[in-house]
Amino acid sequence: MAVHIIGRYSEIFLKKGRRNYFLNVLRSNLRAALADLPGCRVSSPYGRILIESDDHSADEIIQRTKRVFGLNDLAVVHIVERQPDESPKTLFERIATEVIARAKAAQEDGAKTFRMSARRIDKTFPIRSSEVAGDLGACVLEAGVDLSVKLVGFDVNIEVEVRPENIFITAGRIPVHGGLPTASNGKAILLLSGGIDSPVAGWLTQKRGVRLDAVTFDSFPLTGPQVQEKVRSLARILSGWSPALTLHVVPFGDLQLMFRDFVPARLLLLLYRRSMLRMADRLALQSKAQALITGECIGQVASQTLHNLRAVEAVTPTPVLRPLITYDKSEVVTMAKELGTYPISIQPHQDCCSLFVPAHPELKGDAGRLQVLEDRLDDLASLEEKALQARETYYFPPYGIGEIQKKDDSNG
Repeated sequence: MAVHIIGRYSEIFLKKGRRNYFLNVLRSNLRAALADLPGCRVSSPYGRILIESDDHSADEIIQRTKRVFGLNDLAVVHIVERQPDESPKTLFERIATEVIARAKAAQEDGAKTFRMSARRIDKTFPIRSSEVAGDLGACVLEAGVDLSVKLVGFDVNIEVEVRPENIFITAGRIPVHGGLPTASNGKAILLLSGGIDSPVAGWLTQKRGVRLDAVTFDSFPLTGPQVQEKVRSLARILSGWSPALTLHVVPFGDLQLMFRDFVPARLLLLLYRRSMLRMADRLALQSKAQALITGECIGQVASQTLHNLRAVEAVTPTPVLRPLITYDKSEVVTMAKELGTYPISIQPHQDCCSLFVPAHPELKGDAGRLQVLEDRLDDLASLEEKALQARETYYFPPYGIGEIQKKDDSNG
């Protein structure tokens, strides 16, 4: 028996002249998310996304499509096809039969109350929406279904859409994450660490339609290989929400040792961050990304005071976006748990930003002074270039379907 899943969107609908562009990206992303479920068909009847399959269950399809940004909710839809020259009375009777079946199914699933809703998209249909809803609700009660009407706080809302081509009937919606289709709003480079914040910042950025490449900085052998295993695991989770994700692993140990030997300890973290942003900016230029993304939040740690944020981002002309800038840590932890990154992020492995940093780092960094220190380091530019040339690159499959591919030589 064919399965039909309907998706509703709101923000895309407001795009007016650009709506078709966003819908094209959304359809493409849905097909990528369903790539290993052959036979799924994706279309976009007016105001909706429709996914049809003869071979796969509704649960299989919903579990995949709920990870595709751009949809507000999903529902199993039962379709009553319109017949040529069919009278409104006969069509209404066929709609009522299906509505009663949906009401009985809801009752069997434990529902006690229902609301009947109708929307008449086809204005040539002679019965008004309010009358359709009222008459269908009466049909449910007359059929002896053990449900009572409740307009607010109901257990199930049975919805009917009278469309020109057919009738959509649903009984309950599944909320999903909304946003805009990933890759519809350009590309950015995420500075991804093994911590709690940056994966959440990346997820929020993807939700706004931005495709991500990620970069992480590896202090091996100053830190163990477990750190990069964490980061790859986090990138894998993020790739489950995206049609494409690439992770660059840049060796950073030599740069850290140089900073440690030649600059004041209280400035180390700021100089680390400036170096990271310079290299991320180079990657953004190479990959034609329009922004850098970090998981920073005002005042969360010493390097994230307003003075220090400004001193660090001064090294790059590329905009630095911080989706978590005003979030409390508890709010970020809640999102990380929902995303599934939290158990990975709290694994106790030291990352590069915790190396050689004193107990009392600088709180009011000055970009000019930091630049003077960097200008005295003759090897800084060459070490950064060497690190970029030595990076490893991992390609993650769309929506987590398939194996990660590694490319050792990323030059060019």
